Amino acid sequence: MGWENYPCDTNFATVPGAWQKIFDLVPSNRLGLEFDPSHLVRQYIDDIQAAWDFKERILSVHAKHTEIIEPVLQKVGIHGKGWCRYRIPGQGLIDWPKFINVLLEANYSGGLAVEHEDPFWDEPPSNNSPEFPQARKDGFILASRFLRMFLPGRLSG
Repeated sequence: MGWENYPCDTNFATVPGAWQKIFDLVPSNRLGLEFDPSHLVRQYIDDIQAAWDFKERILSVHAKHTEIIEPVLQKVGIHGKGWCRYRIPGQGLIDWPKFINVLLEANYSGGLAVEHEDPFWDEPPSNNSPEFPQARKDGFILASRFLRMFLPGRLSG
């Protein structure tokens, strides 16, 4: 069982300091993380270091990028809106080769679930568009192509 480190008011375990306290209380490796590095980047936490520190507790992984829009951030601050957005892998700030290396070093055997929340590779829903529009499909295809570059052949099938 694991939780996602999504930063919101109702999730008390979004940062490594809280994770450590929980794992100290519950030492069983059956409790772990649904690790989403994009949520750490959004909080200005080093996602690679957090992955190294908790590599034995990573049970599943969400694959998406975070893009920080610096000009907007400088105007509205971290409590404002529009300064960050989620992107498909390959179009944001995460160093995927380093992150995947951590997973490989830890003998991670789970998957990388592409969590597609990228507005540039999607269409707004409408009654006239298909349920799964081509733009969304293209986003998944690009994400897959990008991530496969960093996976050993035995894992990318």
